[in-house]
Amino acid sequence: MISGLYSSSVPRLPSWRRSRSGFAAVVSGLAFFLLALGASPALAQGTGQVAGQVTNSNTGEPMDGAQVTVRGTQIGGLTDADGRFSLRGVPAGEQTIRVRLIGFGTRSRTVTVQGGQTTTANFQLERQALDMQEIVVTGQAGAAQRREIGNAISQIDSEQLNEASVSTEGVLQGQSSGLVISEVSGSAGSGATIRLRGNTSVTQGNQPLIYVDGVRIRSEGYPKNVPPVGYSGRSANVAASPLNDINPQSIERVEIIKGAAATTLYGTEASAGVIQIFTKSGTQGGGPRFNGEVGANFDHMQAFGPRPEDFTQEQFKEQAREDFSHMGLSPWLRNSVGHNYSLSVRGGLEDISYFVSGDYSNDRAPMPVDWTGTGSVRGNFGFDIAPNLNLSWNTSYTKRDIRQTPSGNNAHGLTLQAYRRDRNYVGTGEKVVIDSVLDYDIRQGIDHLTTGATFRWQPTTGISHRFTAGYDRAYSENRQVRPFGFILAPQGKMSNTRFTAETMTLDYAGSFTINLSDQLDSDLSVGGQYVIENETNVTGYAEDFPGPSLPTISTGGLTLSRESRILEHTAGVFAQNRFGFADKLFLTTGIRFDGNSAFGQGITWDAMVAYPKVSMSYLISDEEFFPEAFSTFKLRGAWGMSGRAPGAFDKVKTWESVQFGQSPGFLPQNLGNPELEPEKTAEFEVGFDATFLQDRVTTEFTYYNSTTTDALLPVRQIPSQGGWNSQAENVGELSNTGIELSLNATAVETDDWRWSLGGNLSTNHSNVEDLGSATSFGTGGLTYVREGHPVPVVVGDVVTNPDELAAPEYEEQEIGPNQPTLTIQPTTTIRGPGGVTLRARGEFQGGHYIFDTATWNGIVRSVRWASCLETHNTAFDQDNLGQVTAYDRARCIADDVASQGAPFIYPGDFFKLRNLSLQVPMTEVFSSVYSGFRNVSLTLSARNAVRWINGDFRVFDPEMSGNVGHLSFERSISEHVPPAA
Repeated sequence: MISGLYSSSVPRLPSWRRSRSGFAAVVSGLAFFLLALGASPALAQGTGQVAGQVTNSNTGEPMDGAQVTVRGTQIGGLTDADGRFSLRGVPAGEQTIRVRLIGFGTRSRTVTVQGGQTTTANFQLERQALDMQEIVVTGQAGAAQRREIGNAISQIDSEQLNEASVSTEGVLQGQSSGLVISEVSGSAGSGATIRLRGNTSVTQGNQPLIYVDGVRIRSEGYPKNVPPVGYSGRSANVAASPLNDINPQSIERVEIIKGAAATTLYGTEASAGVIQIFTKSGTQGGGPRFNGEVGANFDHMQAFGPRPEDFTQEQFKEQAREDFSHMGLSPWLRNSVGHNYSLSVRGGLEDISYFVSGDYSNDRAPMPVDWTGTGSVRGNFGFDIAPNLNLSWNTSYTKRDIRQTPSGNNAHGLTLQAYRRDRNYVGTGEKVVIDSVLDYDIRQGIDHLTTGATFRWQPTTGISHRFTAGYDRAYSENRQVRPFGFILAPQGKMSNTRFTAETMTLDYAGSFTINLSDQLDSDLSVGGQYVIENETNVTGYAEDFPGPSLPTISTGGLTLSRESRILEHTAGVFAQNRFGFADKLFLTTGIRFDGNSAFGQGITWDAMVAYPKVSMSYLISDEEFFPEAFSTFKLRGAWGMSGRAPGAFDKVKTWESVQFGQSPGFLPQNLGNPELEPEKTAEFEVGFDATFLQDRVTTEFTYYNSTTTDALLPVRQIPSQGGWNSQAENVGELSNTGIELSLNATAVETDDWRWSLGGNLSTNHSNVEDLGSATSFGTGGLTYVREGHPVPVVVGDVVTNPDELAAPEYEEQEIGPNQPTLTIQPTTTIRGPGGVTLRARGEFQGGHYIFDTATWNGIVRSVRWASCLETHNTAFDQDNLGQVTAYDRARCIADDVASQGAPFIYPGDFFKLRNLSLQVPMTEVFSSVYSGFRNVSLTLSARNAVRWINGDFRVFDPEMSGNVGHLSFERSISEHVPPAA
């Protein structure tokens, strides 16, 4: 990469009108508060200019790219190559100027601005690993300094994201303790599973909420491309993630809050955590600065299989030419190449700032017909409407076109035919025959629009208002065609699904800060949030085409259509107060009242749920008695509650429309439960942030303990009631406990060299504390929800006589957790002369178990894997089962394999080198051609190039997942390909 920088019909929801009075009260209260805080003295008259230079306090060198802002306004800019800045339109009067640069301590100073004049303000920055003045927004009522916050929060800055990557999930992977991002497949368009502190729900999803510049976007994945009738695996069996619609090059920073102790102010949908992405903004004055990037990527599929040689090793290629039953996927896999291009410009005028970017990428995956083309544009603008009144408007649009190879547990797909060889559904392992399933055309088109406007008004010092209105529209068209003459559907089949998810966000927060004494101050905040989610899904299906053609739904001999619509409203109000003593001891209390239209007759005050919070932060290193060995030491603790709403229609009795011959009818679907409430997660955490050895070592530690009560679990209904399915009820209790540790150290620092190393460690131990009236139930992939066991636990039939020369004997046992219990993410960075930088980031996940359904499915159909050839030769060629151990028979002989075969359950421990990158500055080379180039570099990155797998893990790749892709609750191995290197 080279970059350069230059200066079916569904029941109607209860009417909103029935709860109009409740919501009107919320709006009226917010309006009253807005008017009350807005009643202030006349605004300062006139504006001036603030200019100066930012330098390194140790070397005196100018600091390029430092962010300079006027506190309480949106006025700001970046320093140029000489470290100079100029801020225009600064309101007259006393103003606080703040300077921030990654790796250096934030510096602030108060200046007096005269109308029509220039005020000089110079700054010197010192290197500082842990900055207590760092501004944090996510989880707070307003912007807060890190010193004030009592819960753990992770910030990932653009400097950490400065590596060659083609997805947002990729650049976030391995960057934060407690954040586990697991890839599920090497297929095009495959999203990753994201977990923050484990599973907090069994039935309501565990993906964290995603915000971009304060606007909530769709957090769950796009629907899987599958026909509405028949087997749900007729697909590529992966799901795309809206998170990957965001161009990584446009990200300024990411803030991550991981549990209910920090997400209280987000209410009934935030128990799984919140990830907020902030994109780049413009700078006022200084002219435009252009940034361009050109990149290329090469993907390679590493060896995998029941033994690696089963599918990809060279030694089997010669054999494959003679015996196609042993060749696996080798003939279809390819080394693929992708390209990406991006161009952006940032700058501004006196009262306007802008950041505009565009990018395009074209990427192939190792599967034979996989392809992704992505284009996106973004415009971020800031307007100083009046002194102390600012508007920021951010808009992005992304279009993705994806073509996928039919894979997963799909009897009409490529991978299943190749894995099962002559026992497959086309009846042969010959490549020329299996190739015919590639006529199965699976395509997905994604259009994603996100736009939002934020008004910030600070009428006087200590009073501020923020109002955000946002709209997110995630649209996908899923089209798949098995044409006339297709080998496994000769008459042809097709489907077309158009899915739209719209999310509208209205968010207000007002704060009033007052000094109660010389040592004590108070910051009171109130606000509210209103979110509307509207999903529509329209599907057409057709089969039996009259002949070869380019088919449409209307050309089928049999056509079907389906439609579903879901509309949900969520509203909440909150109040929070922070007391600060001597700018080192802070106590924060708050509460949110939340309502959701899934709870009852709309949103009313009597149906609202309360979520309280309390946190403490103590910068004890500011005390005179604290040892000087610690430059910074902050104690913190927090307790808070958040929740997860039930499904939109879990409360309502519903029927499914069916057709019997030519007559329509209804079948029972959901019995309905008028007593449903949201799941409630209460979390306690305690920890510290510290630096020592003259700021050369930084550490952060957190212990957390969370409990989800009123967990929604499926409860079987009495058959005499009429054949209703299991009903969701608030009967369960789940728990998660663990620790998170981050440690970073500067080992070497000279004028020419700097070497830092460190990493993250996190644990998570979950447990089903109580099932209530629910019984144990399976979630797929031999995982179960059982009282007293992890969430979920892997269960299998263990061979109790493994070494005997006899038939296997089985006993059902709980094997272990399905989700990782230990994650280690080591990192190191070496910066040498001339700015040449080498970075490495790895990740270990362990302590969990995975069921290999792909190999099990093959064995029970008598597929002769290479790893079982010796067993088969002994058992069949010599016709002597008495020479085969019980364990080998349980793994290789179809008649002896159990339905829950523990020999196919493996420890999922693995380590991957997530990223290894080398960045070489090339400014001198390019500036000799054109003097306008400011910062040019060449970056070479290797991703997942090194992989270690537990020796007892016999197959594939532990990051693979089943037929639901990244949306699945459990993890098991299906007939996919693993993530590529």
